[in-house]
Amino acid sequence: MSRHPEATEEKAGPTGRRFSPAPALLLGVGLLLTAFGAASAHVVPPEELHPVAESYRRAGFVLNLNPVVWPQVWPDVRRIGKALEGVNPRAAASFRKAFAAARRAARPAAEGGGEPDAT
Repeated sequence: MSRHPEATEEKAGPTGRRFSPAPALLLGVGLLLTAFGAASAHVVPPEELHPVAESYRRAGFVLNLNPVVWPQVWPDVRRIGKALEGVNPRAAASFRKAFAAARRAARPAAEGGGEPDAT
């Protein structure tokens, strides 16, 4: 045995645990590889879309717009029109005309003559 017992024992840190350099070494090697290009990325070119489709996509992203589910909207609009009849019949007639115009405008987006679902 050695004269100095401290020379053979590993010293514990302030928390009582032994220090192991392996995790720090692995982290250092990983950071070096990342910094020197071992982990690189490439730039994806933007899609070439029709200007109308591109503006729709950009507006949806910038304004955080969601598609309208029209079959869920129409029954609510009908209820509003019926409630408006009891308050102001003249305004209700105007509302019904505007509702019919909106429905005609949305109809071309429908597939197979059904209700438009997400226009």
